[in-house]
Parts: sequence; structure tokens; C-alpha cells
Amino acid sequence: EKAIMDMTSYAIESPWISLSGRRVQCWGGQPNERTKFVPEPLPPWLVDICTALVDAGVFPSEVRPNHVLINEYANGEGILPHSDGPMYFPKTATLSLGGSAIMTFEPRISSGDIGEVSSDPICEVILRPRSLVVFEDAAYIDYMHAIASRQTDQVGSRAVPINLALSGARHGEMVQRPAIRVSLTFRHVTAVR
Repeated sequence: EKAIMDMTSYAIESPWISLSGRRVQCWGGQPNERTKFVPEPLPPWLVDICTALVDAGVFPSEVRPNHVLINEYANGEGILPHSDGPMYFPKTATLSLGGSAIMTFEPRISSGDIGEVSSDPICEVILRPRSLVVFEDAAYIDYMHAIASRQTDQVGSRAVPINLALSGARHGEMVQRPAIRVSLTFRHVTAVR
């Protein structure tokens, strides 16, 4: 875990970009809906993780991850409800490092309803350090996912965590966010030239 976090901290080839609520590194190229994706080589340490994901059966070999987003969240930061979009094969695998947080899934809303309708989450997923969360198909296409911007999460406060027993958490438990939490999101961009 520490070795991977160190690799993200000292990466020169893909510097951090500051976004609202987090810093991000983009590896493998810049997907763009208007033009075909031009893949760029991943660094060896990310190639090794992608290979492990294929070897473990997380991704089929024909849709091997070719794009990785690394997000760094300071304590209290999160990401608004979003979906990853149609440029990707409908599967994502996210490796969490550095500390725990809770991800929620909620029904996708139309663009006209953004800011108007508050959806209740359908479920929570507890993201523990060194955990891998994989979602695909309906969870990828029909739902948005988010991590609330806060310093502490309460397990089960908004929905039943689908991995409650597996995570070792207890319903109602308060989960303190770490000073820094890092996630690596592995996907396959389908529109490649």
C-alpha cells in the first residue's frame, strides 16, 4: 500500500491536477467524447496492477484496463454523484489506499433534474484501505456513485452497506477519514484509434 502511494506522490510524467474536492492524475491518455482516444503507455507499476486485475478475472483480457485515474482526497474532501460515461467499457475497479470512506450509489437522474431532485442512495459501499471495489453493467450504467465531502462517515446512515460484514464494520460505527486517501480507478476506454 505504501509503495503504491509513494509511486503516486512522486510521479513526474503525469502531474497532479487540482479539481474541486480532490487532486487527480490521469494515466493512459486523455479520453475525449469529440475525438478518438489516443492511448499512451502506462508506467510499469500500473501495468503490473492491470495485469493482476486481468489474471484475477476482474477484467477480461480483451478489455484490459488502458486508463487509470488516481484521485487524492484530503480529509473532508469527496466527489459529487457522477457516472463514468459511455466512452468506457461498463466496468470499473477502484483500489482504495490510505484510509476508509463510504461510497454511495443512487439512481441516475436526467441532466434537467441536476440540482432539482435529491435522490436517496440505493446502497453504501465501505471502502477500506487495500480494498478493491468492482462494479459493472446496471450498477455502472443506471446508477451514479459518490463520496460525500466530510471528515467522518457513519456506517449505514443513509443506506445499508452491501459489504457490511465483509468490511468488518458495524452499523452506526463512525469512520474517521484519514489525512490523505488515494484511489486508483482502472477502466478500459473503448473508443481507441
